[in-house]
Amino acid sequence: ILMVGISYWLVVTFEALGGLFVLLGKLIPKVLYKLSLLGQFVIIAVAIVTVVLPGGNTIMLLLNLLLILNIVGLYFSFPKCCYGITGSKE
Repeated sequence: ILMVGISYWLVVTFEALGGLFVLLGKLIPKVLYKLSLLGQFVIIAVAIVTVVLPGGNTIMLLLNLLLILNIVGLYFSFPKCCYGITGSKE
């Protein structure tokens, strides 16, 4: 039970920080940006395998696949900050 609680908080923390890093875009170093996207990718892939596929929910599967495609696009594009602020150099 302790491991489940620890892994739960790790996933929540990583999702929150990863989302913040994606929002900040070029304000953070490129390495942290790409690492956060890889973490988001792993979290969604594990959720697909452990929750969505055994449940047989087609809509959730398509939604998660769309999220993965968005993450792949963000990984290769490394966009500017959503607020138009320029910051960290590559």
